[in-house]
Amino acid sequence: MKVLVIYRKFIPGRLSIEKVFENVYTNFKEIEHQSYTYVSLPKFLIFLIKNIKKFDVVHITGDVNYLSIFTFLFCPTVNTIHDFGSIKNLSNSNKKIIKFFKRLVFKFLWIDIPYYTSSKITVGSLAVINDFVTLGYSSEKISRVGHPSYSNVKKISEYSTKINKLQVLIIGTGKHKNIDRSIEACKSILGIELIIIGSLDKDLLKKLNGIKYTNYFDISDKEIEKKYFESDILLFPSLHEGFGLPILEANTIGLPVITSHIAPCTEVASNAAYYVDPDDSFEIKNAIINLMNGSELKRKLVSNGFVNSNKFSRDKIQGLYLNIFKSVV
Repeated sequence: MKVLVIYRKFIPGRLSIEKVFENVYTNFKEIEHQSYTYVSLPKFLIFLIKNIKKFDVVHITGDVNYLSIFTFLFCPTVNTIHDFGSIKNLSNSNKKIIKFFKRLVFKFLWIDIPYYTSSKITVGSLAVINDFVTLGYSSEKISRVGHPSYSNVKKISEYSTKINKLQVLIIGTGKHKNIDRSIEACKSILGIELIIIGSLDKDLLKKLNGIKYTNYFDISDKEIEKKYFESDILLFPSLHEGFGLPILEANTIGLPVITSHIAPCTEVASNAAYYVDPDDSFEIKNAIINLMNGSELKRKLVSNGFVNSNKFSRDKIQGLYLNIFKSVV
């Protein structure tokens, strides 16, 4: 079976989707695939006209989900929708009328078109399925697949917090990552140092005043992996997520996780995380202190994390996608 795998336009610093599906399609024994990175609509349509007959299935991996309005005419299309962030993040808009029209446009392009022109929709968690149902869509054509863990990374075998120093890893700086409360929670903890991956705007830089931190943006997977190894805790108290890949990455490597007591974080982490109320910076602070002082608790979370990451093995995820592809051909 030959699959055309479509990726969004390249954006520096935003490679999470590419990272996930490059892993999915690595050593996918029963699938021959060709990757296509979207650049512009005219170039895409020319490519489609010239090449679409070569493929049995089209798989749109995210962000350019609306392209299924073209692909479904020629080939069964599987569309991966990661979350409803384009709609949920509009809550920050000050003007209600602008927010209303933006919501209509985003819903049409990223939800309606993909849903009605795709043979199957895949999502990473039950939370995203619930988002569809809440908006009145049937869950019949939606399949939960999840994202694969990484089998080739080294494991951290022993965890002991550095004397008088605690390095806390924060991945992602978008509003939904709740970095404002993470910063607030960390301000009064002695010896803390933040390792922040993601761009920082002026407002965040101002809030970080007085806290020791290092910031990285648009770095390679190997460099990100190195930051996991340099850290003592992953702090990930998101307000909403479609999956929460950093949780699984930390579980796989052996890094204790603090995350939100919300779906899908609880779905992904299971018993391999310290859960907090993402709206309560004091509770987040206490979680950091408890992990900093609790070596037995850390060991338990790390051990549970290794077990949890096995639930998301590449072989299992590939098997789910293979069944979906076969069902639409």
